[in-house]
Order: sequence, then structure tokens, then C-alpha cells
Amino acid sequence: MMKALLEFLSSGKRRSRLEIYMDVLRIIGSGVNKPTRIMFAANLSWRALKEIIADLERSGLIECKNVKDHTRIFITDKGRLVLRNLEAISAELVMLNAAPSMQFKQLANRRMLNEYGKY
Repeated sequence: MMKALLEFLSSGKRRSRLEIYMDVLRIIGSGVNKPTRIMFAANLSWRALKEIIADLERSGLIECKNVKDHTRIFITDKGRLVLRNLEAISAELVMLNAAPSMQFKQLANRRMLNEYGKY
């Protein structure tokens, strides 16, 4: 299911704002807590990352702490819950998106069979 989700989300188009926020939350949740490493892992500019970090912190999804004079970023329980819910919704959208195309193919195959007696 995760493979289908990744294929749907990486359809060659630019990432949506939601996908970028999800990527940042996923990266922080995986244990990467240094801002520069998050920036490179998420493939973002420094300016974009700073805005996203500010938004996520304001929303209570992440927490920024100073550890030995360095900023470290940690995902909160609320952030984990939101990320889990967003991933579940994305997976549902992938399934809904795939279902109509499969139904269309089946319908087209049946019509061909009815019209021509074979493929």
C-alpha cells in the first residue's frame, strides 16, 4: 500500500504544500532533528524550511529546543497523530483514485468482448 501511495504522490508533478509538510513531519519523526539535515532530506530551501518549522511549531506539531546552543527539532505526540491520520487519508485517496480506473478498464474490456466477441 505504501508503494501505491508513493507512486500516487510522486506522479512527476511538484509536491503540494501538504506533501511538503508531511515530508518534514516524517523526516523529523524518523529522528532527524538538526535543521540543516531536515532541509537537505526534505529537499527544501532554508527560507522555505524556516517558514514550515514556524507553522508546525505554532500548530503544536513539533517542538524546537536549544540543546548545547544548537537548535534541535522534535515531533510532538500531536504531530505523530496528525501525520498518521494524513498518511491514512492519503492511502484512502490512492485507493479511491485507483478504483475508478480499474472499473473503467473492466467496463471497457466487457464492451470489447460484447462488440467483437474477443479481444
